[in-house]
This record gives sequence, structure tokens and C-alpha cells, in this order.
Amino acid sequence: MTRRPAPPLPLSLATPTAVLSCVAGCGLILWGGLSAQDPLERFIASDDVRHLLCFAILGACAGLLRGRGLRLTGLLIVLCLAPGLEGLQALTPGRTPALDDAGHSVLGGLLGFILLSWPTEIRRRFIHARASARPMPAFA
Repeated sequence: MTRRPAPPLPLSLATPTAVLSCVAGCGLILWGGLSAQDPLERFIASDDVRHLLCFAILGACAGLLRGRGLRLTGLLIVLCLAPGLEGLQALTPGRTPALDDAGHSVLGGLLGFILLSWPTEIRRRFIHARASARPMPAFA
């Protein structure tokens, strides 16, 4: 018995859009993190909330990527950007790096990633697996 090749995945704009969103988000976070004064400070007073929110959005973009490997690569970039940005702030005049800021950034990135990638994984594992399973006869 010969196996048929799997049908090609349908083309989608989700992955290029998510990749572009991740790149733009990284650029905006780097710009804000390395500016002499945080540009979001006049809109969001709490520094902790700014870190959580910005990295949650970035983590959500990584969670939207198609394919497990691409999603995990996006998450790794987000998780490396958080402490890396705090390290770069040590070189920026007027900015002071803080370990708790890096922790809030990592937490925000993880929360955003989990909120958007978990439903995709659940749908892939359970709903698609159930739909592709053959119905069993009532009496065996």
C-alpha cells in the first residue's frame, strides 16, 4: 500500500504579519527602552505595567506565528530581548537598568505568548485530531 503525500498547507498571511509585527514591536521596544526618557511614561504611569504590557504584546505576536518551531523561536527572541534591553540601558545615559524590570518583561512576554498560542495548540491537538479520526463501528 502506497502512502499519499500530505496536502500542502494553505497559504496564509498570518505568519508574515506576525513576523513583521514582532520585528516592529522589537524596534519600538528598543527605541523606547533606549531613549533618555520612556515615551510611554505620560500615558502609563507605572513602570511595571509598561513592561508587562509591551512585552505581552510582543509575546502575543510570537504566539501568532504558524508552526511550533517558529513560535518557539519568536518566544526565545522575546525572552532574550527582555534582559538584553536592561543590559543595554546600562550604556544609555539617563537610564538605569533594573532586575525587576527584566522580570516583568519576561513575565509579560510569557503571558502574551501563552494567551495566544495555547488556543492554537489545543485546537491543533484535540479538534483536528478528533476530526481526522475514523469513526469506530458501534459493535465490534
